[in-house]
Amino acid sequence: MNALHPLKLSDTDALLTPDQVSMRLGITLETLQAWRTKGCYDLPYVKVGRLIRYRFADLQRFIADRTRSHTGSPYASARVPS
Repeated sequence: MNALHPLKLSDTDALLTPDQVSMRLGITLETLQAWRTKGCYDLPYVKVGRLIRYRFADLQRFIADRTRSHTGSPYASARVPS
C-alpha cells in the first residue's frame, strides 16, 4: 500500500508497513520497533525476509482490545493507584 493505492478498510487481509502502523497508532517507528523486539505488546507481525509487515485485521484487534469506555476498566485500574 502507498499513497497511490490507499488501504481499503474492508481489506482485512492487507499487509501494512511499520510506517503505516506507527502513523495509525500515533507512535514513532522506534516505539513500534521496541514493542516488537521487547514483546511489550501482543501485536503480531509477519516477517518476509528482512521486511516486517502487520496484518490489518491484527491491528484492528489490537486497537479494539485496548479500547476502554471509562477509567474503571481493568487496564486503566492497573495503572491508577486506589
